[in-house]
Amino acid sequence: MILISLMHCPGLVSIQAEWNNIGSSPAGLMAMLTLVRNLRFLEMIDLINNKISHQSAELLAEIIKTNSRNLKILDLRWNDIG
Repeated sequence: MILISLMHCPGLVSIQAEWNNIGSSPAGLMAMLTLVRNLRFLEMIDLINNKISHQSAELLAEIIKTNSRNLKILDLRWNDIG
């Protein structure tokens, strides 16, 4: 429900989604990727402590590529990326 609401905010510049277990299943980062594809001015994504592992590297790379023009900060502290 939140994802659908945020998709109607194309001018959003920051997502703070720390401590949400987004990386505990592939669906979490897929939902994030779907969201950021519609946000052309996104400058910062905070994914602190979301159980994101090295297995999610490809999805993280897509999130970065999708927003490479404006994204300045991708905070991945306290995840198990390795």
